[in-house]
Amino acid sequence: MNLAGQARQVALYAQDKWRPMAALDVTFGLRAVSYEATEELYWEPRASLRFELGGGFLLKGAWGLYNQFVKRVENEDVLEGSRDFWILADSVLPPQSAEHRIAGLAYETDDVLFDVEAYYKELDGVSQFSTRSRRAPGQAFSDLFFSGTGTARGVEVLAQKKRGALTGWVSYTLSEVIYDLEGFNDSQPFPASHDQRHELNLVGSYQLGPWVFSSTWIYGSGRAYTSPESQYAIELLDGTELSYIHVGAKNAERLPAYHRLDVAANRRFESDRLFYDFNVTLFNAYGRGNVWYRQFDLTQNPLIITDVKTLPFTFSIGASFGLKPGGGR
Repeated sequence: MNLAGQARQVALYAQDKWRPMAALDVTFGLRAVSYEATEELYWEPRASLRFELGGGFLLKGAWGLYNQFVKRVENEDVLEGSRDFWILADSVLPPQSAEHRIAGLAYETDDVLFDVEAYYKELDGVSQFSTRSRRAPGQAFSDLFFSGTGTARGVEVLAQKKRGALTGWVSYTLSEVIYDLEGFNDSQPFPASHDQRHELNLVGSYQLGPWVFSSTWIYGSGRAYTSPESQYAIELLDGTELSYIHVGAKNAERLPAYHRLDVAANRRFESDRLFYDFNVTLFNAYGRGNVWYRQFDLTQNPLIITDVKTLPFTFSIGASFGLKPGGGR
């Protein structure tokens, strides 16, 4: 396993655009990556198309193969929530790869944009670090990593108003991310820790003279987490004790839904050469106690569950200044 934190990567990329008809653009690309840690050459072909249907409607699609050589690995801590860390891929932990398939339909004018896009991604080289099993004295560090495959799929919808005193957009995402790791969770597929079925964003901005008032409301359904059930110790032959935590199925539970409202006001002042921006922001304006993760105390019976929450209502004031274009002359 590459713990040195260094590896060379050399990449070449070529792209060509083909326009067989006035309404159709097709782009082809090929990326080749030589990665030192595995001593392999990776080919990453990709293609995309845009077809103008007329009347502001556009059909689009994309396909591609991608590799990630700095791996994001989830470190499972069932008592205090999962933590991610980054590690370089190597022959023991191969690069994570993904095949993307995307299709969408858009309608756009100078004033508005409506966009619907569906995606499906097949993942390979997904990794998880966990001590929930295979735990033994003198065990190799690399044996605590589990690897496997996954899928990510979803639909994204966007509606945007682009011009006028009042602008903004609404977006909604329905998605699912499922992992299947060999020898982990009884070899049963499970939701990824960042799996979130529903996400809704409402963003608005209103300009009134030199003032700009804006707001953002975010909603997300609960993320998955793993709940511990008990803790016990086993005495080994040499007299030492090995502590075990018995947990339920991986990511079988869900945190409460997350939502918050942020509002802001910005005022610009100008001189011949400079501009000054003054802003006031209310983060989490109605003080929602969103749960970040849950802590579990197994020394008590029944176990004690503590919700660790994100920032409450936060008020801030800021100011900035700079040169106007041509103001330094």
